[in-house]
Amino acid sequence: MSDELGDRLRDTAGVSAYILDNLRSIEDEFYLELVDRVATRAGVTVKDTDLVLRRLREQGLDLSTGVERSVLQAITSSNAESPWAVFVDRFSANRSVVLSFARRERVIAALDRLSVTASNNYTLIAQVVDDVTRGSGTDPAQLTRPLGRTSPWDFQVDLFDSTAGQIVLPGNVRAAGALMWCWDIGERLGVYKLADALVYRWWIGLLDFGDGDLTSELYRYYKLREDRPAEEERFLLYRRVLDLGQTQVGERVVVNEEFPRLWRALMEEVATYIDRSETSYRDRVNAQGVVQAIEEVQYNLTERMAGMALTTVTEMYNQLRQTDAASGALGALDILGHPEVVGQLASGRRRDQWSVIERLSKEEFGVSPNVNALRTSAVEGFKVVDYIADFRRSTLDEDAFAEFISSAKAWILAQDLAGDGILGDVASDRDAPVDDEFDDEFDEDDADDDTWSE
Repeated sequence: MSDELGDRLRDTAGVSAYILDNLRSIEDEFYLELVDRVATRAGVTVKDTDLVLRRLREQGLDLSTGVERSVLQAITSSNAESPWAVFVDRFSANRSVVLSFARRERVIAALDRLSVTASNNYTLIAQVVDDVTRGSGTDPAQLTRPLGRTSPWDFQVDLFDSTAGQIVLPGNVRAAGALMWCWDIGERLGVYKLADALVYRWWIGLLDFGDGDLTSELYRYYKLREDRPAEEERFLLYRRVLDLGQTQVGERVVVNEEFPRLWRALMEEVATYIDRSETSYRDRVNAQGVVQAIEEVQYNLTERMAGMALTTVTEMYNQLRQTDAASGALGALDILGHPEVVGQLASGRRRDQWSVIERLSKEEFGVSPNVNALRTSAVEGFKVVDYIADFRRSTLDEDAFAEFISSAKAWILAQDLAGDGILGDVASDRDAPVDDEFDDEFDEDDADDDTWSE
């Protein structure tokens, strides 16, 4: 070993400093990439990247609440900082005063309480830093500290105006809208069960199709059925996220019992807004009630539509309508709307998938659902949630808000006509999943093939 190499190895302080410097660089790169990805996904602007990175370095990531939530909190907190923050940071840099984030925030909060415009009054800032360091302030508990003293408190409480509101994840909210769409189209209109009925008719030879591509797709749909969320899984998800149905859940599953109340409150506020708009002689009606109800739904669905639910609802939707036409698979609606299926099963002058759905519903379940009302409920309900997902009080667009009100009104009207559809007769008792007569038929006729078993 050369003397030079030996000297380097013996310089443990230098080696340690080198490693720490590089770790700091790696940490900064990691946080920078993380902030960029989270900000892009959430659609927020980062005003001061260095400040966000410093906040993350000092406060770390709270894994219990999620990495994305921690980063968004750091971004929103930094974006909403007081005007005093800039001057406090300059004071700290110019006077070589080291302020931790907790101490820095106490200094800024103390300056905000003063009736003084933010400026580079370093004398004032130095006094406040000294007071905070000594433990002075309005909290009597600080008298237990050395040199402690109190000053009168004006009994003003935190109105949370200086911090950003609760974090909203548009993707989670929009996924809940997709789940509502699946409930209306898949369950109330019965498209999941009607597609099964169609495939069963083809399986036992009651239907025969000449289109080779269609028969291939029907067979693929039949084979993929066991890989899709089973009926019980679907109803558990509806219950957990939207509190729809009466399916029993496990002890550790928390049902979103607040959602029906929040959704009803939103629709009531919309109805009130419409009523006032139609009877008011003023050009503008206060929409505060609607806005607050929208935000409550935002926060609720952001929290509850999370985890594996996002993947499950993606599967559920693709079982109804394939999002990738090049995937080589058809969804239930795609099958029911295939020209050859429509040609054989549609009746009357309306020859489309909706006519097929009406005929199959009557023949297989003895039910005639209000197809138009249920379709309106699904479409307008999703439009409402889609608007809620991207809603921001600070950037309210009048035209988009008017369209939201129109969709909400259409949804309300559709509910009076839609009823429960197939669910009303086939699934009046939701303590357990609906018995699938087609499963029973397959089990009896082909005991060795449990493809249709759930």
